[in-house]
Amino acid sequence: MQRMYRLSRGRDLERLLRRGRRVLSSLFEVIVQKNKGLHARFAFIVPKRVAKRAVIRNKLRRRMREWVRRDQSALSAPYDVAVVCRSGAPAATRAKFYEEFTRLLAEFKKNHP
Repeated sequence: MQRMYRLSRGRDLERLLRRGRRVLSSLFEVIVQKNKGLHARFAFIVPKRVAKRAVIRNKLRRRMREWVRRDQSALSAPYDVAVVCRSGAPAATRAKFYEEFTRLLAEFKKNHP
């Protein structure tokens, strides 16, 4: 994923985690807030309590980055998005993983144009 689409771990991420709107599912918690840039920026968080092994955590992050790479038009307006994996994410199939991710962002877009 290109650097301009990344939300670095700084003041922006802290502000997003404190003030952003949250949408929950069994696999993810998506936190979204409008930004002043020209495009959406993403942060992917996989806590150690979800997967103890770094290999699994990295695999989940790669899946999320792949989704953003393939469907960059998911959020047409400039938003900051943090995706936090929940405990069901490591066991989910790739299809279920992408389906749930897409559904959550579509739900957010519908409720917050």
